[in-house]
Amino acid sequence: MSRPQPPAEEQALGLRSYLTTTPGIGGKLRTEAEDFVVIETGAGPDRFDAGAHTAARVRLKNWETNRFAGQAARVLGIHHDQVAFAGMKDKRAVTEQWFTFKVPPSALGELGKLADVQVLESYATRKAHFTGAHAGNKFVLRVRDSTRDRQAVEGAVAAIRSEGGVPNFFGPQRFGGHFRPVTHLVGKALVEADLEEAVRLYAGNPMPGEQEEAQAARKVYDDTRDPAAALELYPPKLDPERAILQRLVKRPGDFRYAMQALPENLVQLFVHAHQSWLFNQILSARVEAGLGLGTAHEGDLVMGVDDDGIRVHKVSAINQAKVQRELDLGRATITAPLVGLSSPLASGAPGEIEEAVLLENDIQPQDFRVRELPEVASDGRRRGILQPVRDLDVTWVDGDPVFAFALGKGSYATVVLREFMKAPIADY
Repeated sequence: MSRPQPPAEEQALGLRSYLTTTPGIGGKLRTEAEDFVVIETGAGPDRFDAGAHTAARVRLKNWETNRFAGQAARVLGIHHDQVAFAGMKDKRAVTEQWFTFKVPPSALGELGKLADVQVLESYATRKAHFTGAHAGNKFVLRVRDSTRDRQAVEGAVAAIRSEGGVPNFFGPQRFGGHFRPVTHLVGKALVEADLEEAVRLYAGNPMPGEQEEAQAARKVYDDTRDPAAALELYPPKLDPERAILQRLVKRPGDFRYAMQALPENLVQLFVHAHQSWLFNQILSARVEAGLGLGTAHEGDLVMGVDDDGIRVHKVSAINQAKVQRELDLGRATITAPLVGLSSPLASGAPGEIEEAVLLENDIQPQDFRVRELPEVASDGRRRGILQPVRDLDVTWVDGDPVFAFALGKGSYATVVLREFMKAPIADY
């Protein structure tokens, strides 16, 4: 059976194929925030009797992670760089995740000033960051208004279990979601050292579906390049865009200074989104070429499932059978590049695919030096092309399918759900 074709807006983000051949059930995610529950797994930051920071597990409803971090910093009276977290979460959801704040535990009561924020536990810790504290995420996702085709759901479950997962695409959220899929475009402009265009794409560039007030403000900036005029119309809740424009009012034409109004991790996210878009293109091309997600070919670069994408091993005629055994046992994964200054490329047939995508998009690894903003330069790495889906289970509530499963960190629940729904991006 031939696979259905993804909608054009998904293909534009590099998601050009599905794993499953079953008909889509359609439907909508996130009709209610409670329809999308995400719970971080992992031990959390190290606990100490005393320390300069407080670790807190926080339940949020309808909060995008960066926006919460900024608002939390404001009410706690600290700089936004003194709030740290492991994983980005979407706004339209109920989430539980770890943060650290450079305040004593007694100060966290101030977070009560923010709506839909609940501190579940907190304690002193010595470090702002917590490598290894975040292992992945558990999801419970309800799809409403679907066709309720149980046979299609069961068929897709069987295919995913048989493959051991789904293609490890970056989901639409990586690129700004369905309202504003622009983060990869901003990242492309940064890599090309065109900071003026990066500012225009982020603070201007109106798109359908956004709030009318925001569209009007963006159009003013696009048409006039007058940051003061655009600021008069900008909604207060769009803090990052307002911060950029305020800096341009203060220092006209200084687009580097303007971009530095954003948290460094957000600017890095733009560059990473561009890398993610290229990864999706390469992975789609591999699927379309019929190379598969779990079959080792000469020239492939593989890594252990718990490795970081920097230490990889090349598949050769000599080790191919041994590598395939490791892949079949789930101890290794084939990789594709998150292109950067130091990320190696495969050879053989997989390498030809990678090089063709880079050539088509006029990309060289050295472009990721980001000379105008060297602080966000990226070395790149390799990323597994198979996203394992653990503990996949489907129950039915009032006729709606409710999907429960667990993913490793850096993976996207919508990439799993698209195998069932096969719906427009706006429905996720």
